[in-house]
Amino acid sequence: SKVPHGILLDIAMEFTNVPAFNGTLTDSTSVTPKTLKEIYNTLLIGRVRNETAGIVSSQAFEDNWYAERSENNIALSGLYFKYSRFASNAATAGKLTYANGMIYDKFNNGVWQNPYEELKTFAISSPINTYTGLTFKVKLPQAIFYSNYATEIQKIEIDFDDGLGYRQAVYNQLLNINYAIEGNKTWKYKLTLINGQTMLSASKIKILAEINFTPITQAQANARTSTTNCGLYNFDITSSNTFNGLPGKARIFVDDAGNDCKITKPLILVEGWDVKTLLSPEIKHNSDDFDIFRETTKLGGNLANLLNGNFDIEHDQQYDIIYINWDNGMDFIQRNALVLEAVLNWVNSVKVGNEKAVVIGQSMGGVVSRYSLRDIEQRGIDPKVRLFVSDDSPQQGANIPLSIQYLYRNVQNQVTRMPASQIFNAASQISQGSSFQFDNPASKLFSILDQPATAQMLINRVNTYYQIDNTIHDNFYAQLKAKGYPQLNGIRNIAISNGNECGSLQNFNAGDVLISYQG
Repeated sequence: SKVPHGILLDIAMEFTNVPAFNGTLTDSTSVTPKTLKEIYNTLLIGRVRNETAGIVSSQAFEDNWYAERSENNIALSGLYFKYSRFASNAATAGKLTYANGMIYDKFNNGVWQNPYEELKTFAISSPINTYTGLTFKVKLPQAIFYSNYATEIQKIEIDFDDGLGYRQAVYNQLLNINYAIEGNKTWKYKLTLINGQTMLSASKIKILAEINFTPITQAQANARTSTTNCGLYNFDITSSNTFNGLPGKARIFVDDAGNDCKITKPLILVEGWDVKTLLSPEIKHNSDDFDIFRETTKLGGNLANLLNGNFDIEHDQQYDIIYINWDNGMDFIQRNALVLEAVLNWVNSVKVGNEKAVVIGQSMGGVVSRYSLRDIEQRGIDPKVRLFVSDDSPQQGANIPLSIQYLYRNVQNQVTRMPASQIFNAASQISQGSSFQFDNPASKLFSILDQPATAQMLINRVNTYYQIDNTIHDNFYAQLKAKGYPQLNGIRNIAISNGNECGSLQNFNAGDVLISYQG
């Protein structure tokens, strides 16, 4: 009961050197999402009383932060705590008594001898270390700034390394951030207490420029009369049909060949399995995937000429490129197949001339495309596609070694399923602290195996109870096999596999260790 502020560093498992984050900037105190969680979890485990202001469970810390994250908005999380540790001379100066494996308070003539040193820590971080885009918004939600002395805080200011200096960050209010050029940025945070004391923290973030697409509405994309619809533009699209009661959604990126506001020779690129929805919601719809595709087609040969033309001239490629970026890249394949149908309907409604489309499905996108095209055909509709390319797609299912899945499940069960109360128990209970090494929210990271598309594609899937459960996969691929491949009006089907045709080995043998984990 006498421990100041209810947190004693000496009984905590120290995931990082918390005293180093004391409000003074040094070369070694830049805060990452991982560091912030390590500071917080050290304080969390150092609690000596069940109730401490500003403290939530480790899982709530993760979940609360994730709930505040959204596209194009960076939600900062942070903390300001007072805590204590035994003074270095507590024993030698006679400020405590140690006997029979126990530490006792020391009293001289009835006066308690305080053995504790009181400290403060302040830290803030972005949830991501890289952001694609020069313009975005930042906020500091009050719900994810944790403190056991919040009433002592006068204000928090941030310098975004944009030449504007410190700006006050009012809780829950969005700050507009604009950079002229990409680069590595250091964000500095200044906490001012009501007694006038200031404390500093800093984090680093890499800002990348993205392709400058003009956002428009689907109505504008349908009309195609405004000059703002030419060149590079994007819009959101929703399927008119539903799967299990919900429509599919995506953002469509269009590179208009000739910059002439016309779709004449459509090439539809269907994105594959994408974890950004889950792990990086801030950038789930940026142009990274489109940009990577364009860059990889610049390797030379006919493909480079078809899809890039003259590198020095914009929009002179031969095809109008239409890239589908899922709202949820791990959703049910049938639901995203409905999105492709909506895109084909849009293309065929605005297209000038009779050129049929080419559809390239990348990885899972090839399975989505096959399902969608054949489903459209079976309903008596001509999708007006002349060529379907299945690009390294798991048309018979995907494989993740069972050993890796079992390891993944074991870590999941040991970490994310541990009752929150056990966090506060004795050191023997604290081995689950290994979870704090993950940069991404542990519960989100570990849910990847249970996402609909993952379960549909995995030939052998280990469930939470360490059982191989292939029911979802078997049901979906039975449907897919029954549908067959697109065949209407002479459509041509091509499959590409990103393997090694010469049978070259990969420098490991059967039974070798693939992953080791120490926590």
